[in-house]
Amino acid sequence: MRKTAIGLVLTIALALFPWQDAWGQVSIGAHASYMTKIGTGLAVETADGTMGVGGRFGVGIPVVGIKFLVTADMYFPDCGTDDCEFYAGTVNVLYGIPGAMVISPYFGAGVAVQNSNGESLLLGNVSDWGVNLMAGFSFGGLSAFEPFVEAKYQLMNDFDDPFIISAGLAYSTW
Repeated sequence: MRKTAIGLVLTIALALFPWQDAWGQVSIGAHASYMTKIGTGLAVETADGTMGVGGRFGVGIPVVGIKFLVTADMYFPDCGTDDCEFYAGTVNVLYGIPGAMVISPYFGAGVAVQNSNGESLLLGNVSDWGVNLMAGFSFGGLSAFEPFVEAKYQLMNDFDDPFIISAGLAYSTW
């Protein structure tokens, strides 16, 4: 009875989620981002509308549509004459809606880390962590290079909670 139930579950899973080769589940890419605000919670003021650049690395699990995505970003806030730098990183679990579609939506959540370096009143020299919620679309199906657009909302512990929009290009085999 148990073997029959396991066989039935595997048959249904394979029917709903077509098998993909395990070796082809990697994605590497680069993106540009726009962060709505940067503030450390300890700063006198915040920066609005900050641009940044970043990279990403993803690994997918065959059959079920689950992916792990790590991103790293460097932002360029306007700190006036002061020297300042702002970095952010995320580790996410994503669910991509399976199927051979040209537009592939995904959503997920993870952990976010932000770090500011500098001597400005705007940022100071502090780090913070929080939760990252995200959703996006990849435009693929025609080649291994897939443009993507995504939105993130980060709920930070001490820093301001930013909304981030990113767009870029990934070399993807999923």
